[in-house]
Formats: sequence, structure tokens, C-alpha cells
Amino acid sequence: MKLERLKNQPVIIKGEIHTTIVDVSDDDLEHTILTMANGKAYSLYVAFKRGTLYFQDDSLRSLIEIMIANHDEDTAAAEAEEQRQMARRSQEAIRTAPSFYDRSITTFREDNYFLSNMYECPVQYDGKTYRCAEAAFQAQKDLTRRDEFTTLTGRQAKSLGKKVELRKDWEAIKVGIMTDIVRCKFTQNPDLREKLLNTMDCYLEEGNTWNDTFWGVCRGRGRNTLGKILMIIRDELAK
Repeated sequence: MKLERLKNQPVIIKGEIHTTIVDVSDDDLEHTILTMANGKAYSLYVAFKRGTLYFQDDSLRSLIEIMIANHDEDTAAAEAEEQRQMARRSQEAIRTAPSFYDRSITTFREDNYFLSNMYECPVQYDGKTYRCAEAAFQAQKDLTRRDEFTTLTGRQAKSLGKKVELRKDWEAIKVGIMTDIVRCKFTQNPDLREKLLNTMDCYLEEGNTWNDTFWGVCRGRGRNTLGKILMIIRDELAK
């Protein structure tokens, strides 16, 4: 439990609004005042050390635990909804992306390897720095193990990504996350930004031989989702 999360935040409990005022000194939570919606005030002393709360008045323990639980649930729900919205926007942009261009880049190798998620360049995402976009993407499959991916190459990260416990909402949010990470890759690395812009109006297609027909195209079949994301990011950067 982390009571400091509630500092100066209104919290709703069973239809009533409760406000909290929290004074924090060093690692200890020294004093908490709870003001009830009906105007009745409760004051109590708690100590917060090494992850343990010590209450002067145990009668308010359940109230505080409810406040913490409600706050954490509301925060998690808001973050999940934001990711779903991001995924929906990305999927709509991909669905409406143009399909025909005068010129095409159909493989992300050699001179065009910078378009691949495996291309090594620092990518900062959600407070972590990864060696490449692929590692950043695979790390989001299990948020409890993100640190393990920060030092991995793209291929190593892809291998580990097949072994982690997949988050339940992954299929719904993976396109939005990929879009966000590819955007980070090209906005955080100016040299790659220029290279992407230099592809001009080329149709970008991740042709592959490993049967990936979702992110790329294999033997003429596939959604080319990554290629469309790259073209969307290119259009954003050109504005």
C-alpha cells in the first residue's frame, strides 16, 4: 500500500467524496488527516516504513485500505482505457492508409534496415530505455518483466517475448503500442527521422520469409501492419 499516492486527491468511497491531506517526510508517512463528506473530521497518526503501515487507530484501517484500492483500480482502469483508445485510433489509421504508391520498398534489409524493429538504436518508452524498438515492444507483453528486455537485442527480445505470461488485453492494444513505440524510435533519433522522411512517397512493406502476415507480407499475402504504421509516422513527421 502506498498512501502517498493519495496526496491532495479526492477519493470517492460508496458515493461520498473524501479528501486527504498527507504530509510526507523522508521515507515516513508521518501524519494523515481524513475529512469526511459530512463534515466530520478524523485525525490519526501512521508510520510508513519498509512497505508497512503502522496505525494509531485500527478502526480506520479498512477505510484507508478501501481508499487505496479504489484509487489504484481507477488509475488502472483509466490507463487501460487510454491504451484501448490508442489501439483503436491506430487501427483506424492503418485501415484507411493508402494501398498504392508509385514506388515501393518491399524489404527492410541492407540500406533499408533502419525501418526494421530489429535495427539497434536507443528507444525510450514508458520510463525504460531499450536497445531497439523490438525489445521495447516485446517488453510490454508482461510489465512485471520489462527490465529483462532493456539489454536484449531484437532477436533475443523476440525469443523471450514468446515465453512470458502474456497480458490479457494484449491483442486489443498491441497495434496501439507498436505505433507508439515506432513513433518514439523516429522522434528520438533525428538521423532515423531524416532517413524515414527520405523515403518520400514510397510504399513501405515489410516483406519476409518467416510467415508473418500480420506485421508484414509473406509470399504476397499479409496485412503489412508495420509498414502502414511507418507510413503513418512518416506523414506525421512531414507536417
